[in-house]
Amino acid sequence: MRLCKKYDVDLIHANILNAHYPIIISRVAHKLNIPLVITVHSWVYLCPSGYNVTLPNLLPCEISTLNIKCIKCVISIAKFISESPLYTATKMLHQTYTLRTLLKEADSIISPSKAFTAKISKRIDTKRYFIPHPVNPRLFDVEPSFEGDGSILYFGRLEYRKGAHLLLPLAKTLNNVNIHVIGRGKLDRLFLENRLPNLFYHGFVTEDEKLKLIRRASVVVVPSIWCEIFAYTVSEAFSLGKPVVAFDLGGPKEQIEASRGGLLATPFEVKDFAVKVKQLLENPSETKRMGLMARKWAEKRLHPDHYAENLIKVYKRATMSCD
Repeated sequence: MRLCKKYDVDLIHANILNAHYPIIISRVAHKLNIPLVITVHSWVYLCPSGYNVTLPNLLPCEISTLNIKCIKCVISIAKFISESPLYTATKMLHQTYTLRTLLKEADSIISPSKAFTAKISKRIDTKRYFIPHPVNPRLFDVEPSFEGDGSILYFGRLEYRKGAHLLLPLAKTLNNVNIHVIGRGKLDRLFLENRLPNLFYHGFVTEDEKLKLIRRASVVVVPSIWCEIFAYTVSEAFSLGKPVVAFDLGGPKEQIEASRGGLLATPFEVKDFAVKVKQLLENPSETKRMGLMARKWAEKRLHPDHYAENLIKVYKRATMSCD
């Protein structure tokens, strides 16, 4: 509060997921009559698990209120991460309740997902804005490569919710296609202990090495099994002219549909995912066309300048409403 008074703060923009700090910020903002803008980065504001997918059976979830089914999902996660179900349930349910309360107290909400924006509008009257997250502008300085070497690439955290475990059955199904994997995470050992002739695990690489591998690949795969609100991996691939194959779910679905820069597979069927990848690899002209559309969409919608313009509009509206 002292800092806000000292620097004569006109607006507070919170990008924090931790449930404790935003509440403190909200209390300060309201006491000093400073407009509060919240950027949403996850479905955890509506779904305790953050998956927005029912667990463990992996089906899209259409529920928008906390109920007994949420407990089942949270218990499934507790078993997977070897935590006490009671502790995990209490922690996750409290976080969702707290963050949802925070959204109600905000003056404006920014979300990179149209689906989230639509769903939250049924629950909260706060002003809502759909603004896709920007990418590093450096990506637009890299010459895009619309023709790859016939390989596919996964880059990102090696975690269950990211669908990294599905890369092994995908490699077995596409046994004549080289699959490169970049990243580190809890599933590192899976790739170290299961060697396949067409699966190349690179682990952690530098940013320059990552860009080289993206440009060399023909297709980028994003097999997330949770409902990502916005997939930065998809945006990076698009910025470099690479089509993406992902499940018909969440942020990747919105990004691919908006850009027409990839294909969507049936959640969570590895065989259909492999079919979509193969479809692109066997049609280089179609792959190039989608890569071009992906790049154009990224240039138009994901440049930081575009994001800044929209952000300034939100700030002006928020400050004017508090005058």
